[in-house]
Formats: sequence, structure tokens, C-alpha cells
Amino acid sequence: MAPTMDYARKLFDTMPERDAFLWNTLIRGYADRGPCHEAIVLYRNMHHSGLSPDNYTFPFVVRSCTVQLALREGKEVHCNVIKYGFHSDVFVQSSLVSYVQNGFYKEGLSVLRDMVASGTQPNVVTLVSILPACASLKFLDLGKLIHGFGIKVGVDSDMALMNALIAFYGKCGNLDTARSLFKGW
Repeated sequence: MAPTMDYARKLFDTMPERDAFLWNTLIRGYADRGPCHEAIVLYRNMHHSGLSPDNYTFPFVVRSCTVQLALREGKEVHCNVIKYGFHSDVFVQSSLVSYVQNGFYKEGLSVLRDMVASGTQPNVVTLVSILPACASLKFLDLGKLIHGFGIKVGVDSDMALMNALIAFYGKCGNLDTARSLFKGW
């Protein structure tokens, strides 16, 4: 444990009353500085203490789950996101798409599907994050839908999205489209 996190934890443990802000601050500290499994432990402790997590809690816990490759815990957190009504929060949703960054492609696509079904508009970060899953699973049609959505909402000139689209089309064997995007950029 990093010395600053060790000190922060000791201080936290001496506090007789802890609100969501204090829990979230420590969870974020572990998510940012490590060890990430402590963020997951704290999340569970927060839950067991009777305090409900909020939309600031979930992104850091999800990130910790993905860093730890803790799919079971990630799914548990995802269930709680839905239970507590944060499934339409764009920051929570975007963090859940980070499943993809650790190879959990189907889970990431499932989160994207839930996001769209709940009426939440994915942001550029979400679109860029989900394209590797589409490429890995060879979901050319879904990738094309994401490309079309990017055009529709006016983010198709975003450099990160363009790079992700070029890589997506290339990995799916659609080299003409990849080349066309590269030349047109």
C-alpha cells in the first residue's frame, strides 16, 4: 500500500461517521494509486455499512474491477448500478464499457446495449472504447452502426474515434473503408 494511501486509510478508519464523500474519496484513491483490490473491498464495506453508493462511487469501482480482471465483481457492481438507478448515468455507463479494455467484449457490448435502451447517448469515449470489441468479435454491422452514430451526432471527425474506426475496419478486413477514412481524414 502506498504511504499516502496507508495514512489515508488509517485516518478513515478512525472516523466515527463516514459519508458517501469520504468513502468515495478513499475508493478513488485506491483506484488511482492502488492497490485496486482495496477499492473493491471498500466498496463492499460501504455497501455493508448501510450507505448506498452513488454515481461517483461506481466509475472508480468498475475501473478497479477491470484493472484486477475481476469479472465476477464487475458483474456484481453492474447489477448494483441497475439496482440503485444509475444505469442511465453517462459516466457510470462509460466506465462499464471499460470491460472491453480487458477483453470482456460481450459484457462491454451488453452494457452499450443497455445504455442505448435506457435512452442514454454514448459519448465519444464510449464509442472509442467499444470498437475494439466489435473488431475482435468481427461484428462489422455493429461497428458500422457506431460509425453512423458518430456521424449523426457530429463526432466523426474526433481523432481518437477516427483512429479506432480505421483500426476496426482494418481488423475486420474492410481495408477499402479503412483506407478511405485514412485518406479523407
